[in-house]
Amino acid sequence: MNTKLEMRFERRPSTLAFMTRAILPSPGLRKTGGFPPIHVSWARHRIDPQHLAAFVQLTGLRAEQNLPLLYPHVFSFPLQMVILTHPAHPIPIWNSLQIRNHLLQHRPIPVDAVLDLETRVTGQRILEKGAEVDLHTALRIRDELVWESLNTFYYRGRFGEARAASPLVRPPGRKRWEVGLWSRDLKSLATIARPPGEDQRRSPLQPLRPTSRKTETGIGINPSVRCSNPCATCARLIAAVVCRRVPLSPPQ
Repeated sequence: MNTKLEMRFERRPSTLAFMTRAILPSPGLRKTGGFPPIHVSWARHRIDPQHLAAFVQLTGLRAEQNLPLLYPHVFSFPLQMVILTHPAHPIPIWNSLQIRNHLLQHRPIPVDAVLDLETRVTGQRILEKGAEVDLHTALRIRDELVWESLNTFYYRGRFGEARAASPLVRPPGRKRWEVGLWSRDLKSLATIARPPGEDQRRSPLQPLRPTSRKTETGIGINPSVRCSNPCATCARLIAAVVCRRVPLSPPQ
């Protein structure tokens, strides 16, 4: 692998550093011929108890002895940001839209575990009206794979001849089911789980503003959900279905 495309961290990547890189010019997808195989890793990460407690309070998920399924997606997200703002990444992060998240946990992850994380570009495709790139994240404990995710980012535009869509795309019209409906006021939506030591910086769970848009997860969200953030919506559904701790409001 080209060493310039590989970055290693011993602590959480600096938000200021990768957001500063985000304002620099991007080379363009047509010029690079595709998304380069950037690979970033983060060694020996230990969970911050205060950060985890804030996440649990926000989502209603449980974390007595083991981490909730969704939590690794939150604390590992800075590695994805490093890739999306890397100087070799051909399209600015401001043009990206996260459209698919697939999470897979292989076994329980103790809250006191020492974790090794890595994220890399594993797939890409040109579509009729845009381009997609897949970022794969893996968590390991002593070289054992315990959790992984595949997140797809979409860029609108014309980048060349269209190819086949991802096999993970759900066919149009596929029947879905409704898990539940709930409502939250804007004040509660402003309460978020922030990275430790970075209270004024946004995390993947922080809502920007309420929007109405199509949201897709692997646990069956109604195709049109009014929410502020797909990640936060997924957390609420997991808490409602698995933990039975989040009260759902009557249908409105």
